[in-house]
Amino acid sequence: MVNNNLVKNLNDQQLQAVIYNEGPSIIIAGAGVGKTRVLTHKIAYLIAALKIPSEKILALTFTNKAAKEMQARTQQLLNDPDAKVKVATYHSLCAQILRRDIGILNFKNNFNIIDPSDQKQILKEIYSRDFDTKADAGELRLLISYISEWKNAHLTKDDVISDYYHQKDWTLRAKVYQQYQEYLKTNSCLDFDDLLLLVAKLFNEFPDILSKWQNQFQFVLVDEFQDTNDLQYQILINLVKKHQNLTVVGDPDQTIYTWRGANINLILKFTERFPTAKTFILNQNYRSTTKILTTANSLIAQNQQRIEKNLFTSNSLGEDIHIFHAWNPNQEGNWVANVIKKLVLQENIKLNQIAVLYRNNYLSKDLEQAFINHNLNYKIIGGFKFFDRKEIKDILAYLKVIAWNDNLSTIRILNSTPKIGAKTIETFLEKANENNLTLSEYLYLFQHNLTKNHKVILQPLINSIAEIKKDRVQQLTSVYKLVEEILQVTNYIQKLKDNYEIERIDNIKQFLGHLIEFDKRNNQEVVGEDLLTSFLQEVSLYTDLEEENSLDAVNFMTIHSAKGLEFFVVFVIGVNEGILPGLNKTNDLTKQEKDKLEEEIRLFYVAITRAKKLLFLSSTNGFSYILNKQLYPSRFFQELDPQYLRIINLSHNTEEKFYPKNYKFNQMTTKSNNLVLKQPKQTPNAWQVNDLLVHDIFGRGVVTKIIGNKIQVAFHNSSGGIKILDANHKAIKKIN
Repeated sequence: MVNNNLVKNLNDQQLQAVIYNEGPSIIIAGAGVGKTRVLTHKIAYLIAALKIPSEKILALTFTNKAAKEMQARTQQLLNDPDAKVKVATYHSLCAQILRRDIGILNFKNNFNIIDPSDQKQILKEIYSRDFDTKADAGELRLLISYISEWKNAHLTKDDVISDYYHQKDWTLRAKVYQQYQEYLKTNSCLDFDDLLLLVAKLFNEFPDILSKWQNQFQFVLVDEFQDTNDLQYQILINLVKKHQNLTVVGDPDQTIYTWRGANINLILKFTERFPTAKTFILNQNYRSTTKILTTANSLIAQNQQRIEKNLFTSNSLGEDIHIFHAWNPNQEGNWVANVIKKLVLQENIKLNQIAVLYRNNYLSKDLEQAFINHNLNYKIIGGFKFFDRKEIKDILAYLKVIAWNDNLSTIRILNSTPKIGAKTIETFLEKANENNLTLSEYLYLFQHNLTKNHKVILQPLINSIAEIKKDRVQQLTSVYKLVEEILQVTNYIQKLKDNYEIERIDNIKQFLGHLIEFDKRNNQEVVGEDLLTSFLQEVSLYTDLEEENSLDAVNFMTIHSAKGLEFFVVFVIGVNEGILPGLNKTNDLTKQEKDKLEEEIRLFYVAITRAKKLLFLSSTNGFSYILNKQLYPSRFFQELDPQYLRIINLSHNTEEKFYPKNYKFNQMTTKSNNLVLKQPKQTPNAWQVNDLLVHDIFGRGVVTKIIGNKIQVAFHNSSGGIKILDANHKAIKKIN
């Protein structure tokens, strides 16, 4: 008898998808239909009902956060915290495969996985050292993107040069590309592309290795299948070729990452590749109101590249969708702020239940200024990832030197060491290379050759790291305790305190909490060097923001960042031609432009379906200096079912038309709602940076930034930290 928990609370569509396990299947799961519930129940059903050993099941997803959630929910369903289902991203799966089998490709299995910020540093040094050229941030971003393309196309330096014959810039980039590849090989480093490329190579060229992994995973489930690229698909197809037990879950209507390689045809033509596959459509939405879903359905129905489905819900009819057209971005930002203040005061909605979405990051500028002026808290999601922050990268650098004698990490440590300049580091590197040693090995073995000043600065650090490597790592059972020791030896926290960098200290505290959780999950199953390598591998593959933030604040983010999330209230701003959609042509579109337009429709569809109860859409007039043209409302407004749209006209602009005379918005002007925008009162800011003050609660502090009519203050008392306060706050007084 199957545990009732495995089938209860499933609707008929979900139940049929869960219990079918007789070969390949595809589950078309619309927004908010409970696809994670289906996936976790299916995994639990395989184990509990069909008695498949948990270690024989692999579930693939695209973010570490989603993988952790799926793992936890499956264990909860089974009431078994020790269930050994492998839930992983493609990159973390490939890293695990390579740790075991990369030796056959003549690589060391203790390779270092480098992230995009490491790539930038390596390329920057190659430009400077080998080509006497200073590369700016834009050039480095561009080259990283092209290197990824070239590697995936298996192009060499000469191939690239032949493609860009007689173009000096591209010839230089091709040479940097070759040096980059040589650097990775010399220093036993792999970037994210290498993880996939080398596993594909293993599977294609070594049948015994492929067979081993095919037997390891007899059932494979893939989440967000619409985001899969060709290389991931190739690895997947090889992995399931023997048993054919493949379940993919996805939604072609939410394919918004083709610019990152996602191939929509992989999901659209899945049944051509697997003719016996069973198809299940999940279209009962549990998230949104009927009016929001009707609006979303009317938009996405315009697309040709899709598997037809119509989302429905048993939720309430809900509120109309509010549409506002501003005369400039400043007015748009103030309108959003005013509506939110009204929702908070009258509807008792919390700020963190609200999201403002936009197509491009630059659109947040006027929004941020409006929120500062209106005294509304906000946070930008996806702007700066936690594990990319300086203090976290510094700690990870110490761990990588301890684990792998990693040159890049040693350079990072030296760069942050006072009185050690770039020229000195370059000299150390040359001497290390002459002796065929890594930089950290050279500094330890030849520290007697250091100058007197360098000995004073570096010897305590060099010897402390060597002592930790020798005495701690072999018996290591807690990464948390190791990092605590590193912080103590390097006096890292005290240096931050001395510079009033309280935010950085808070980030380190959060990081230590992450280490405690990691140690708990590991439960001493892995120890010593393997434990440290396991942790560094996990961290190096983080691709999503995983921060706990207790601040009650409105969420600002791009639509791409919002995919997979949901909010009680959603605003979508900047719904303008040239922005959403990001096309300048309206007629005579080429095939490529039609495909681009369909993706932009899917993007708007994703934005709309993030909303649970209330949805606000806005566009603006004015001249865009980024687009270099006048702004008009998006053509997408005309694709929305007009029956649930409410157009907002401002009472002081009633003589003006809501839309340009040449724009066909007549069908939308069926309803109107008058709303007067309130402008916040501005008072002069008398503070200056470096002014000293005292706060009734937090004590003494120093002004570090002026933000409109607010000030950012770093308080000396660690409990105060860094605060943003009104310039005229009653609790603060200036110290002369």
